[in-house]
Amino acid sequence: MFYVDNEKLAESPYQLIRYCGFPIKIEGSILFSYSFKDLEKLNITTHDLLLWFAPIDLVEDYQAYLYFPSSIIASKTFNNCSSLWFGDQCQYTFDSNEPFSTIVFKTFHAKENVSKDIPLQSITNLTCYIHLECNRGGSPLCLDWREICDGRIDCLNDAADEKNCFELEINECNDDEYRCHNGLCIPRQFVNDSFQNPDCLDGTDEYDSENYKFHRQVGFLNCFTEPAFHCEESDHYFGHRGFVCGDGQHIRMLMPPPLEFLNIEQALQCANGRDSIMMLSSARLRPNSTNFTSQCQTAVTLLTMGKYNVDFVKLMCYGQKLPCRIPVGNLCNQASYMLLPMLFVTQYYAQFGYWMNKSFIYQTFESFPTPDFVCYDAQLCSIGAPNLSIENRTCTDLSEVSIFDIHQFIGVFHTCLLYNGVLNSDDCSDQSLFHCSGTLKCISKHRLVDGIIDCPDGSDETYELSCDLNDPFRFKCISENKCISPVLVRNIIVDCVGGEDERNTYTIRIEAYNKIDLSFHSSWKLPVQFLFMPVQRIASYMMIPAEFTSISKRCQVHCGEHGRCVTYVNRDEHYCHCDSGWSGRYCSIHLDNCSCSVDSLCLGQIKNQSICLCPKDKSGLRCLIHSSCQNNLCQNGGIYVQEDDRISINNFTCICATGYSGSHCQFKDTQIIISFNGVSIPPYLSIFFVSVQAKTNPQLTMMTSKIALDQDTVGFYLSIPFNMIFVHTKDTFALAFLNVNTSNSINIRLEAKFFHRCSSVQKLFNQTTMNFPLLRRVKYYHSLCKQYSQLSCFHDTDSFMCLCNQDDYANCFPFNFNETSKCNGQLICENDGVCFQDRATCPRLIMCVCPKCVYGGKCQFTTKGFGLSLDIILGYQIRPDTTIMNQPNTIKVSMILTIFIFMVGLINGLLSIVTFQSKTISNAGCQLYLLALSTNALISTIVFTLKFLLLIFLQTSFIKSRAILMIDCIFINYILRLLPCVGDWLSACIAIERALIIITGALFNHNQSRTKARWIIATIVFLVPLSVLHEPINRELIYDTVELRTWCVAQYSSTLKIFDGVMHVFHFSTPLIVNLGSAILIIILIARRHRVVHRQHADYKHLRQQLLQHKHLILSPIILALVSVPRLVGSFLSGCMESFRDTWLFLTGYFISMTPWLVTSVIFIWPSVMYKNELRRILKRSRTTVVRYFSTNTV
Repeated sequence: MFYVDNEKLAESPYQLIRYCGFPIKIEGSILFSYSFKDLEKLNITTHDLLLWFAPIDLVEDYQAYLYFPSSIIASKTFNNCSSLWFGDQCQYTFDSNEPFSTIVFKTFHAKENVSKDIPLQSITNLTCYIHLECNRGGSPLCLDWREICDGRIDCLNDAADEKNCFELEINECNDDEYRCHNGLCIPRQFVNDSFQNPDCLDGTDEYDSENYKFHRQVGFLNCFTEPAFHCEESDHYFGHRGFVCGDGQHIRMLMPPPLEFLNIEQALQCANGRDSIMMLSSARLRPNSTNFTSQCQTAVTLLTMGKYNVDFVKLMCYGQKLPCRIPVGNLCNQASYMLLPMLFVTQYYAQFGYWMNKSFIYQTFESFPTPDFVCYDAQLCSIGAPNLSIENRTCTDLSEVSIFDIHQFIGVFHTCLLYNGVLNSDDCSDQSLFHCSGTLKCISKHRLVDGIIDCPDGSDETYELSCDLNDPFRFKCISENKCISPVLVRNIIVDCVGGEDERNTYTIRIEAYNKIDLSFHSSWKLPVQFLFMPVQRIASYMMIPAEFTSISKRCQVHCGEHGRCVTYVNRDEHYCHCDSGWSGRYCSIHLDNCSCSVDSLCLGQIKNQSICLCPKDKSGLRCLIHSSCQNNLCQNGGIYVQEDDRISINNFTCICATGYSGSHCQFKDTQIIISFNGVSIPPYLSIFFVSVQAKTNPQLTMMTSKIALDQDTVGFYLSIPFNMIFVHTKDTFALAFLNVNTSNSINIRLEAKFFHRCSSVQKLFNQTTMNFPLLRRVKYYHSLCKQYSQLSCFHDTDSFMCLCNQDDYANCFPFNFNETSKCNGQLICENDGVCFQDRATCPRLIMCVCPKCVYGGKCQFTTKGFGLSLDIILGYQIRPDTTIMNQPNTIKVSMILTIFIFMVGLINGLLSIVTFQSKTISNAGCQLYLLALSTNALISTIVFTLKFLLLIFLQTSFIKSRAILMIDCIFINYILRLLPCVGDWLSACIAIERALIIITGALFNHNQSRTKARWIIATIVFLVPLSVLHEPINRELIYDTVELRTWCVAQYSSTLKIFDGVMHVFHFSTPLIVNLGSAILIIILIARRHRVVHRQHADYKHLRQQLLQHKHLILSPIILALVSVPRLVGSFLSGCMESFRDTWLFLTGYFISMTPWLVTSVIFIWPSVMYKNELRRILKRSRTTVVRYFSTNTV
């Protein structure tokens, strides 16, 4: 419940205020009673009870009874109250049919009409702050929380109300915060947002509001009639400290000059009478001195109470006319002086002194007699030259000081406040402080030039370097080099100031949940700082992130089986977010006897009451009350969400589906589809809808959308009528749609290739015209339409967008070129991605536009590195939830090539294996290498085909098993990474073996070679997987919640990236060099050997003869080197895949790199006469066996 006196002044109220009432039991207030069992028989629902204004707790108990009938609960009674009565026992009444707000208004304003004859105690209840032991002085006055840390000692017991308060003086705020005048901090966004709802405890954040200034200057004199936060929960700043009334009102001891003529008497006294209690309490104080009687002290005290004891002053004047003289010596003939506390002003910092051998002179009966001297604490105050010493106190004779009015003491003794005893007389211990020269006093630099003299010499108000304080909220004076303080506030910093980290600290955790499915979204941690303060005003600006908080991978906290480690939005700190029904720091405490409904979340317990989070269709403390939503209340798929059930069961919100709007989602929005057939597709598109209005400028609505990489169209929905559509991409504007009448079409389809580009006047005008001022340059805009006949629109990038009409005249209108759709304060994009939101205000969607070589919903992945996987190349080409026939041509061609590779690779592998495993050919180690290479090629073909099929099935959601996803991501990608490396090393071993055969000739040991081959193959199979073991370890499945895709990516640290690059280079280049080197060596050795044996032949004839004879030894390493070139290009030369829309180059290179798996037989069998003959023999024998088999079966 929020209530203010003038509802027109209440801006965005957001306060729920509890009111208390006294139970009154009167017979006849209950019409009739029903037990729960009776209600069940009558088919009464909880909704019916709510309509009958039954208490929420009773409604929930009845719903629990309906769920789980119990004889104990069945006897519980619902009382139907008579008119004007309510409560579970009908014990409350306002005795009025008026609205509740009217009742509250009359109740609080009744204080204004109280007669003076009624005793003070019967009309007001003063609140006392009981959490601090304070000797306030005479009874019945007690400490109000506003008197804590107000710079003035109010407690006689060791100044308990001012302990630790200097921490506020040295507190500084963040750059994005605003420092309140009392030292606390609030976010900048809260400054001057609502004068009825100040966020600073002292209200100094609303300095721009004239209404707030007036209320502050008159001391919020109406606060005693208002229970709102700006009265009851605030301690407003008034410059010089006056007297707090305990309900938000302050007594102004000195009325500001602009308001003095108003003669506002109410501003000079507490409406609740607390100031009178203060004076009565002070009159009961008894001094320690014995040089005067109690009757003397009482009389002098009453005479110095001013307006609070006018009757006594009149009595002592004995009918004298003003000015009146009262000889106090007749009352206090045994005393020479008397000291009285300066109440209202300095409390116990100083005391007024009166000589008793004189008369008090009253110009008016309410005047305050001018004291003769003042005694004070010399460490705190400096009032002239001390020339008296009374009762071991430092005193000054006021006859030698230019102080003639009580109000002058306010400014003088204000300089006695804010004393820090740990300082010295030369400097301050903190750079944020300003040292008052000649004293032990230091003040915050935020108090400089703020209109209040804080230093005794006034140096804080004559400070000449106020513009060098780097305070953005100070106002720069134009006439002089002076920057004055706005007397404002800033939000508090979440860290330890002055050693709070060594004391007990408290924090508040705020959690956000998705109301639809109750899934956890995000959380914030707010500190409760300055624990010595009686009231904590926590003001925080929280922007809900676009994505939910994921499980932190860097967490060092073990959250057990019933929690997960998450990070706060506003802090780089972790905590355990517990599952429903569990609590504790590590989610290890089970919440027994949780009373929440089964479809709600049980978040904790307090005072044996469960803390329940209800689904959207439930309410109540235990989420047992069904929503009052009627069928089809939200149309067209809109989601019904009930608002605060404490206010009204009829308040609700419909969350509309895309394409619909209205309070009940009853209207279908206009759909605009923009197609990019035949033109380049930008990464994102901003469009401006222009609605022409009568007698005012056109209304401009901006929307932005990211164009999906697998789409060539983009759609927008708009619920308001419009006449024009302008499209903005980078620095280019284009007219996409124009209609004189507002468009009410349901669907509009536009082709980007038909857009009319709007040129800039900078490209159309010469430099001379561009140098004209804007208003002069606008006069020439008509000439552009006449000069350029094909010109449809143009703009000046400053103020106007112009259309050329049929008569070649420019029709211009204001256009906000500075409006941007970039995210406000949300940094969710990685790798230099730019964050955009679909709407400038109240965005529904936040998107990231990625630079080149970067992809993902948050630009979290990159294509930079070595060896792109098939997941990245084809990831965006595969359309989810779409059959193969409806996939893009890229996928269809890839499918055909994969089938071809599988068939050819399968035949190649089988032929090679049966050839090289034959025992009739050479038994050297080379045969084992060839057999291993053939087996590797066959396995590679099968694994690649399986990888392609799994990629298609998984991305199209044909297979949804996460286990299969993990196998595909980690295991199959790992196999595809190491198999080519193994094949390259085996081919290098073959080349080395053949080179050794040429070198050793007849001395070559075949058996020893075969033994070594076994060990070398085993070593390769062991070391190669080990060298790339970091691949599966750092590869993981990541679900992109923005693009709704699952990506398999390998994310390396900077060190691992270097290591991965070295391994790529090593496994590729070393076998390549070995193959080429072996081929060259074999050619040279054979040619040189035959030249020695056959010298009569020319060298080239020998070389040609040897090349023909040993071509199988030479061609195989050369061909293997050539087919590896695509992998070389893909890994090194391209750098990264810049665009996901044109993947043909990378896709072609990827499929060409599969060639070695297909040409094993071509490389090693067909060039060799021995292997070729052996293959023919095996095929012939196989054919004979097959023919014989079928002939036998036929017979």
